[in-house]
Amino acid sequence: MNFIDTADMYSAGESEVIVGEALRGRRDDVVLATKVHFPMGDGPNRRGNSRRWILKEVEESLKRLRTDWIDLYQVHRPDHTTDIEETLDVVEQLIELASDLGCSLPELAVAFPAAHPAVTSVIIGPRTMEQLEATLKGSALTLADRTLDRIDEIVPPGTDLYRADGADGHRPPAPPARRPGRGLNPQAREPASS
Repeated sequence: MNFIDTADMYSAGESEVIVGEALRGRRDDVVLATKVHFPMGDGPNRRGNSRRWILKEVEESLKRLRTDWIDLYQVHRPDHTTDIEETLDVVEQLIELASDLGCSLPELAVAFPAAHPAVTSVIIGPRTMEQLEATLKGSALTLADRTLDRIDEIVPPGTDLYRADGADGHRPPAPPARRPGRGLNPQAREPASS
């Protein structure tokens, strides 16, 4: 056995404490997964899928697990305070953009963080080796300014995706002029003219 899955809310965090103790001296030998979403205390700001809560709770999980990294961090449940039609509309627009670039949506999702300093990491969740290989192609994809501007039109910088709790504390992506390398890469992908 080398895959261990737990969650912050299992026994109010005690499961992560037990797993952390059990893995002492053996952390490099396992793939460790945990989850976030369910309440970890009283009040509306100690639960859900807001950026603020995920960032806070991943730090707490790391402490309980006695580790510096989590191999797979998962959202335990959807956040029903976000309208599914709104989510699907954005996904459809991004699929169209990826198609215009001649890449897949997962490739676009991997390439986007490299161009936006406000996005700090990417978590991929392939189910097969083929999906992993296809998704990792995005790490070599450089997006042109026009493409980044189109993404900003689909999901404008500073959009609050968590209106229900309003306290996620996220910062909007950097203005286009402050993106690193803006306008410096002639090899970057441009969407097809429309």
